[in-house]
Amino acid sequence: MLWKCTKEHRWTASFDSIKNKRLWCPYCLRILSILLRWLQLIKVETVFQINILMVHLI
Repeated sequence: MLWKCTKEHRWTASFDSIKNKRLWCPYCLRILSILLRWLQLIKVETVFQINILMVHLI
């Protein structure tokens, strides 16, 4: 099946992988994992700091 997330990314996946395995957009997942690694590297530790960074990234 063809799927599309709210960011307009498109990919193919089975209905089972979406419903039962709870996997969603692989592109958004990759962006999130990169962002989390980056936040760890620069040692962002507070929610306030994360909010400031997110405002500038989006």
